[in-house]
Amino acid sequence: MNRTDLSKSPYERLAGALAEWPALLRRLRAQHPPTGICPACTTPGGRNVVEAPCAPRSLADRAGVIQRAGLISVA
Repeated sequence: MNRTDLSKSPYERLAGALAEWPALLRRLRAQHPPTGICPACTTPGGRNVVEAPCAPRSLADRAGVIQRAGLISVA
């Protein structure tokens, strides 16, 4: 299935594109935890604290769902 078939939503298209990059998907999940404070998104010094799941983690999780559902074939 072509990634543009997933949805007309830009978010879904981006998640579909990310699903085709398993190494990047693993890296995003490693750097952006599912709970707590996201160290990758929080500004050094704690001036801008971002709680998990942050936007990159949520996108990576959606891409994983797309990947597992077989909507994207990963070589």
